[in-house]
Amino acid sequence: MNKIEKFLSKLSVDERNKIRAVLGKVARLDFKTLDIKKLKGEVNLYRVRVGSVRIIFTVDNKDVFIHTVERRSDNTY
Repeated sequence: MNKIEKFLSKLSVDERNKIRAVLGKVARLDFKTLDIKKLKGEVNLYRVRVGSVRIIFTVDNKDVFIHTVERRSDNTY
């Protein structure tokens, strides 16, 4: 089990469903309704907020790589 799957398994069903829906939109590059922000000082590194959870990902030539899914903290980004 990877780090993201382990994190998702600890969430409530509602939170897990919301995050999976957002992950699907990110994978399809459907950013219209998402709260996305480019992270300063990084190339192609973005974050999307889902409540207190942050999804950190990169986009490179229509390829999406999810780096981490974590609750917001001082160490999240």
